[in-house]
Order: sequence, then structure tokens, then C-alpha cells
Amino acid sequence: MEAIRIRIKTGYSSSLVWEILEAAGETVLYSTETEEGTCDLFIKKNLFLKEYDFIESLENTLLEDIDWEKQWELHSPQFYEGMMHLDLSKHGLEQPLLLKPGPGFGDMSHPTTQLVLSMLPSKLEERVVLDIGSGSGILALAAASLGAYQTVGIEIDPLAIQHAEENAQLNQLDTKVQFLQPAQIEIFNGTKPYLILMNMIIKEQQMAWKMLQLPKEASGEAITSGILKEEKEAYLNITRFWGWKLLEEVSQDGWLGLRFSFGTRRL
Repeated sequence: MEAIRIRIKTGYSSSLVWEILEAAGETVLYSTETEEGTCDLFIKKNLFLKEYDFIESLENTLLEDIDWEKQWELHSPQFYEGMMHLDLSKHGLEQPLLLKPGPGFGDMSHPTTQLVLSMLPSKLEERVVLDIGSGSGILALAAASLGAYQTVGIEIDPLAIQHAEENAQLNQLDTKVQFLQPAQIEIFNGTKPYLILMNMIIKEQQMAWKMLQLPKEASGEAITSGILKEEKEAYLNITRFWGWKLLEEVSQDGWLGLRFSFGTRRL
């Protein structure tokens, strides 16, 4: 595969750079630490790559097929025996959730995933859970494991959807959760309260909330992350415009996890 190796300047967060590139439409494949202590990101070759302050150098390269098992083994804190084992015992579940290595984002290596999982309610029987940007399926599958009334993962990358579906089958949750591309979504109906999960940067969340076709009378909660502490006030201005009310805030490594309630006011 033709790819571009991006050497990131010292002092820049590789996870933040990853999210900036994805928000700009780039396909980030994986990252590696160099012997000098800096970080390289590998992206699919794209003739329209912009100039960014965080780029120290660019290099065209050819990649062999990605060894996802190796990538997850290197970066996932709960990876052994060829799978990630997600401990949900704090939510009352004895059996861990298993995830196969693959291209979907969500291997517990990033604090934003950990924040959203930590804020999930233990009882979801009356909730319709919509996991927007579902990646590996980790959040949607955790919600389904916790007994959500209905769970839908929404993802633009077909390879990530395939990865998530394989994880659903692995955990015998394939009858309890759907993974769809945005174009496949119909208007949601029903009177059950919603739980919206969004682990994305601000711009992506704005696009997602505008795209989501909930009933006018919809109400429920949203748990979000992908927001840096210094972005908090700007983000809360946006969520206030949406009609969301902040209920809870947690943080980890400079990232925020936020829980909101919402009613009928929409964009």
C-alpha cells in the first residue's frame, strides 16, 4: 500500500494530531514511536495533504499489510491471548468484553474511550443507545452487554463496520446491536429515552448531531469525549445552543468526558 510517513514535531500530541488529520479527511493507518523518542504517523497516500505546523517531515513509503494484532498488542492496555479483554466488572458484568484486533478505533489506548466507558450507566434496559463513530464497536457492544433496549453503532468506514460486526459475533451480541453507515439510517421512532455516545472532536460532533434524525420529542442523555480541557468553554457554548444541560464532568490526561441531558430543542 502506498502511504505517507509523517514525522511529528516534538511537543505535539500524537493522539491530537491523529484526530486533526482524520477530521480533515485523511485516513490514518497507525502510529509508531521512533528510537529518538518522536512519533511517526502513517496515512494513506493523499495528494491533497495540507501543510500543518506539527509536521516535521513527510516521506512517501510502501507499507505491507498492517499487522493489527501487533498494533493492538503494542497499544492496548488489556490485550492478551490475541484479543483485548475489556473488564466491565464495575458495571456488574462478570465476563469481559472481547475485541479482535482490527482497523476500528477503540482499543482502550486513548483516554477518551476510557472516559466514555467510565460514565456509562450500569442499567440501560430503557435506553436506545446510538454510538456515533462506533469504530471497533467497543462502546456500542458495552452498552448492549449492559442490556440496552436497542443499540445502533453509526460509522462511515466500512472496514470498521466489518470489524465491529466481527466483535459483536465474538461476544454473541450480533442480535442485539446494529452497525450502519449514515446513509443507511432511517428516522428513529419510539418513546424510549436515548443515550447518545460521541467520542469525536468538536467539528465531527457538530456534523453528527446535525445529521442525526431524532424525533422532535426525543429526550435523553449524551456522553461525549474527544474534548480537550482548553476547549471546554467553546464546546459548552455549542452544546447550550443544542439545548443540552451539563450533568457531569470527568477528566483524564487533559481530555474531558461530559454527560448531558437533552430535550426537544435541536439545531
